[in-house]
Amino acid sequence: MPSQGSVMYEFDLQTILKNAPPASGVYRIHSRDACLYIGESDDICSGLLEIYYDANPCLAEKTLTHFAFELSPLATRRARRNAYVRALGPACNLRVGSPKCRYCRLGQGDDSGGLVRVTSPF
Repeated sequence: MPSQGSVMYEFDLQTILKNAPPASGVYRIHSRDACLYIGESDDICSGLLEIYYDANPCLAEKTLTHFAFELSPLATRRARRNAYVRALGPACNLRVGSPKCRYCRLGQGDDSGGLVRVTSPF
């Protein structure tokens, strides 16, 4: 995994506003012991704030503790996100975190980074 994006910040409003840039890139959201979601956006700060304020069923049941980001231009952003998804296997991208992940906004579309999704039969 690349060294850029290795700085972890607390996932709270003030830290997001202070550290997340309004620039194109990839971001990761973590709990204490796992990477939960990897996203991409034209505006990293806005992407993180959307998750911070959203009542997302998958992430709402978890304790979001940290985030990290990597600046990446639009042309390579999706490939970078997919590389992180393949390397870290975040539950909310792959919909393996809980049965609620089936309905997770974050799990819609192809968030798998090329991995096979595991879905709960419940």
